[in-house]
Amino acid sequence: MFNLALEYQVCFFTVKFPMDISKAILGAGRRLIVDIGRDPYEREKVLENGSKLFLDPSYKPTWHAKIYGKVHASFRGSEVSSGDKLYFHYTCVEMEDAMQRIDDDNYLLVPSDMAFFKVDDAGKMTSLNNKVAVLPYIHEPKMLTSLLHSLEQPRKSEIQGLILCHPDEDMIGKKVFFHSRYAFENLIEGQEVYVMDADAIDGVLETWIDG
Repeated sequence: MFNLALEYQVCFFTVKFPMDISKAILGAGRRLIVDIGRDPYEREKVLENGSKLFLDPSYKPTWHAKIYGKVHASFRGSEVSSGDKLYFHYTCVEMEDAMQRIDDDNYLLVPSDMAFFKVDDAGKMTSLNNKVAVLPYIHEPKMLTSLLHSLEQPRKSEIQGLILCHPDEDMIGKKVFFHSRYAFENLIEGQEVYVMDADAIDGVLETWIDG
């Protein structure tokens, strides 16, 4: 297994670097070099009231794995650019040798086919690898009478939602439905959304489905 800090594949031949590849044209490796900070896990969560909840990543570490970072370097021909914010699959941080020492800092190597979305400097989010971000529909409790409310709490639907990001921009803002197996939440740009392939969308809704 090669040490990325010492060498990288460029144009199908190996070029060796003295621990600094920031100015290299990357290619063939199909890895995105992403800055996620020195710790690959989230260790605190800010609650709605502003207080902080400290987390223990040793308990179910995949729940606390970081899924975003700033692209330090991309490969030639990639639609992702240096400086983009990148969202990716939570298992990336747990892949063998995923964290590497590059340019005197720690970086995560993200396989390009495990990237979900990129966000550019203007804040525009773009789908990668045919991924879709869906904001779950919230079922509100029904009023039993004009004076009596249901004791039910608002709940997120696991089969319908609003598209926030899609490879086809004409689909953004549409109400859609899908199978409940895709109801796995990811925190993307401050919102809890479901991430799925575009072909997992079963159809477009005119109105929300009750129940």
